[in-house]
Amino acid sequence: MKTCKQIIEKTIAENGNDTNISFVFSSGITAREWLIKAPDISGVDTIATESYLAWDIFKKIFFNYGSSEKLEPVPQVVRKLFVQNIIKKNAELAKEGKPLFKKIIPQQFASEGSVFTDWLVRILPQLDHWSKRFYKKNEPENILESDDLKILKIQYEQFLQEYFLYEPSWHADKFVSYGKKIIIFFPELIEDFSEYELLLNDQEEVQIINIPEEHKQSFDILEFKNSRQEINYCVSKIEELINSGIPANEISVNVCNIEEIAPYLKREFILRGVPLQFRYGAPLTSNSAGSMFKSFMEIVSSHWEYTAVKNFLLNPHIPWKHVEKIKALINFGIENNCVISWHENSEWKNVWKEAFKIREDKKSKEEFEIESWFNKLYGAVEKIVNAKSFYAIQTAYVLFRDDFLLTENFSEDDNLIVGRCVDVLRELIGFEQKYANIMTDEKYEFFVSILDTKQYVFQNSGEGVNVFPYKVGVATPFKFQFVINMGEKVSTVIYDKLSFLRKDKREELGIIEQNMSKDFFAAYYDLNASCFSYSKKTFSSYAICNSVFKKHEVENEPNPFYSEKDFFLDSKNYALELYQSQASGLVRFFENIHSGFSLKKTFSFVKDSFTEKSVALQNKMQGFYTHDAKNNNLIRASASTLNLHQACATKWFFRRILSIEQKGIVPEIFNLKRLGTLYHVVAEELYKKIALIDKSFRAEHSDMYVNWAKEIIENAISLKDDFRGALAKPFIALIENKILKAIQALIIFDSEHYNRCIPKLLEEEFFYDANDIRYHGIVDKLWFDPDKGLYSLVDYKTSYTPNAENCSVNEPDEYLDNFQMAMYVYLLENNLGNEAEINSASFWSFRKEEASEIFCREKKDKRSKAVDNFENTISALKEYAFLFKKRMDAVSFSKQEYVDWDSCVNCEYKRICRTVFSVEGE
Repeated sequence: MKTCKQIIEKTIAENGNDTNISFVFSSGITAREWLIKAPDISGVDTIATESYLAWDIFKKIFFNYGSSEKLEPVPQVVRKLFVQNIIKKNAELAKEGKPLFKKIIPQQFASEGSVFTDWLVRILPQLDHWSKRFYKKNEPENILESDDLKILKIQYEQFLQEYFLYEPSWHADKFVSYGKKIIIFFPELIEDFSEYELLLNDQEEVQIINIPEEHKQSFDILEFKNSRQEINYCVSKIEELINSGIPANEISVNVCNIEEIAPYLKREFILRGVPLQFRYGAPLTSNSAGSMFKSFMEIVSSHWEYTAVKNFLLNPHIPWKHVEKIKALINFGIENNCVISWHENSEWKNVWKEAFKIREDKKSKEEFEIESWFNKLYGAVEKIVNAKSFYAIQTAYVLFRDDFLLTENFSEDDNLIVGRCVDVLRELIGFEQKYANIMTDEKYEFFVSILDTKQYVFQNSGEGVNVFPYKVGVATPFKFQFVINMGEKVSTVIYDKLSFLRKDKREELGIIEQNMSKDFFAAYYDLNASCFSYSKKTFSSYAICNSVFKKHEVENEPNPFYSEKDFFLDSKNYALELYQSQASGLVRFFENIHSGFSLKKTFSFVKDSFTEKSVALQNKMQGFYTHDAKNNNLIRASASTLNLHQACATKWFFRRILSIEQKGIVPEIFNLKRLGTLYHVVAEELYKKIALIDKSFRAEHSDMYVNWAKEIIENAISLKDDFRGALAKPFIALIENKILKAIQALIIFDSEHYNRCIPKLLEEEFFYDANDIRYHGIVDKLWFDPDKGLYSLVDYKTSYTPNAENCSVNEPDEYLDNFQMAMYVYLLENNLGNEAEINSASFWSFRKEEASEIFCREKKDKRSKAVDNFENTISALKEYAFLFKKRMDAVSFSKQEYVDWDSCVNCEYKRICRTVFSVEGE
């Protein structure tokens, strides 16, 4: 039994030397690949390109209705112009209560009909087929949906006649052979073939070769546990084929749902040094220089919001002339919180321009230059997007290009993509006058919508393994074909005519959907040269296998990277060959050696101590030491220092010693840290005023305290430089209300729990020296109850609030999550004297507007989780402070053994630290 590939080979061998024969294939890829192979098969040295045609090209040539009628086929762009125009007309008539359409565009949504544009464009070529089916079935005239479709067809016919156009799919009965013999391969692979089938069957010049029924029985498929295993297997088999002498370009990989799989497949090919070429297209506006044209529109439509501007200016596909200006502008946007523009007094306020205005008296020379460059960019982009004609868009773009881009620095693909975009614009310029009556007012938006529909296939050398989307490379002449990711859902092929109708409507018209999956399986299948596979677990979901397949489960093969590790750990083994990625890494390694890198350098602060401190390190570390009155050297230990060091000593080293911080590239109106500082300032000033005037907190004065808080908030915000930029003013009222609400909640709580108590210590710093350690911390508020002689400690929180379990231990050798409350209690009890005793310690959360009790000697609420004994917790504090001193004295910043994967994987320093975890198994 011959395979589909062998059937094509035999047919070409027998007929390929006849120049009067045209072979027709399901896709352009298939036609091109057989054209390349044809000389070897037929023995003919020179072959005309038109002898090997894709089905779509064949239709344009041999069903050329317009040639006799002096008509032109309607372009897709013109279809869209017609649809937009009729939607506009329908909206105008709907205002008068007389819409053209009642069902396909519901009357209540007529003014928003543009959302139906692409759907209606897809319907137009199918209207004739629907019409023939409809009248054949004699459907009743009062069906609204049918009435709408009739009106749409009539309007479209009138439009085509007016502009001397024709819809190619409406004239499938006008076949002209031009004296040629036609051989059509496997019409089962062509979705709209049935519309032409009856006519073609009657043509003596046409020979149709179908997929033999015996090919559609049963197929073998490999089953993998997951997609990673499947990809690994596929690429390893391809590697074996190449090593056995099979050229890479004689192998193809056909991928179902290629958008999901492609990045992982590409990575595996690169790791193994296997050349590949992706043979599928992507929209001109996606992940390329073509996205620049979409960015123009996004920037203007968003009124220059920060994210749109940043994405545009930092697009790696755009070769800018003024890179330093861009960096400076982005930094200006971050520092001045240029998040989003706003609408005020019936006009839009551009956040960037307003920010420059506010800085008018404080501008540096650099800021003047940035403003000038921004204004020039602003004018250029606005001119492009707001152009009133396609020609004006082209002119504005050329000016932008000359002023801002280094066009010679475009990559080869990006240069071709931009060229294609400009070609589309020129095509629209040509249509502008001819179709002036239906031309859209939104010129630039229409231009971008057309770019979104245009596909670009990236340039390939022709030397690598060919990677196709499923169906595109079907029935091609490659020696070996892999078809992967063939879960039932993504590998099922359904032909569904008039899909714009509901299923029951299609069935009434005698249209039954056809499952053509077996035909595609048969066209790919070759017992000795093809491999089907699927995974039970893909990257996004779970999959099942099509029932026509006979499954063969593939066992887990050894992971090549663990095998490599074992290989090199064995001193008897020597590498006989390397992958290209390994070899290039080795080359860079030796280059570093020649540039001064020493092979003998084995030190790493992650694993070892600094045995010899550098001068720079000594200077950095001096900030963590101090001296007492007797000039003893003391290590400074605060709660925040101990918390961070205990979480990870290496992380502490990066942040506190080296002062490494992540620089954000997203501006903020205000963040929690800034807001937290304001909360503390307002609370401090308020309770100082209470202590000064009332001497103690008086619940009956709560309303007066709230009024005091309002004044303090206004003054505190006006003095803060944190709230910079044009957006600060509109948001200040919001900030004031947020802070006031939280302070009111605090006043209410204090009225209930601390009435007549004295706010004794407010934002005061304390120190205590013991065992060569200086403990220190700032206490937010300490209440003193004069009646009971007891002290109550309160610490403010704006974000995360620890609970009693985090801040206390039962035994001194237990792990203490948070040292903060233990530190404050220890400091106060050692500073206030032996008679002073801290009765309770609580956190107050401004965000949650509630208190969290950590320690209380006399618990009144049985539900409270606060501990009543803090001695063991303070002992745990002192033990870790001693360990901290010991490690600092040893200059050791290696991470503790208990630091686990979960901590490291979310750490902001993971790319610097690069701790390696060995994870075996799946």
